[in-house]
This record gives sequence, C-alpha cells and structure tokens, in this order.
Amino acid sequence: MEEKLKEDDEIEIDLGKLFGILWDRRKIAGGIIAACTIGAMIISLIIPPTFESNTLVQTNKSSKLDLSSSAATALAMLGGGVVHHLLQ
Repeated sequence: MEEKLKEDDEIEIDLGKLFGILWDRRKIAGGIIAACTIGAMIISLIIPPTFESNTLVQTNKSSKLDLSSSAATALAMLGGGVVHHLLQ
C-alpha cells in the first residue's frame, strides 16, 4: 500500500547522500562545466563586438585655482596615481 504525505509530514533530505552522488558523478559534472565554458569562449570570439567605446579626456592648465586639478591631486595622494599622470 502506498503511503501518502499529509500536510504535517516532513520530508527529510540526506545531504550526505546527495553530496556522495555528486562526488561519484564529478567527472560528468566537470565535463559539462568544461564544455559550457569552452563553448562560451568560442562563441565570444566568433561573434563580432556590437558596442565599442573610446574616451579622450583633455584638460587645460590654467593659472586660476582649478578644483578639478586639486581633486585629482588629492586622489593621486590616496592611490589613484593613474589619474594624476594623465592630468600632467
């Protein structure tokens, strides 16, 4: 006779058994992951890029007090050295 679950019955999941099944089938899972990764890499190299962006930032040196250059200097002191070299 088949037992039917009632609303108050609990279903137990044995995580150890599930991890054991995953461990036993790790080669299959690894193969699937590797195939998907290789497929994604091949597709990303075949499909031409749709969007491309170029940016050029130019600043003018002036004798006036320029807050943007002061901010860039402060940022350079904090470790943003790339910004400081671009502005000089």
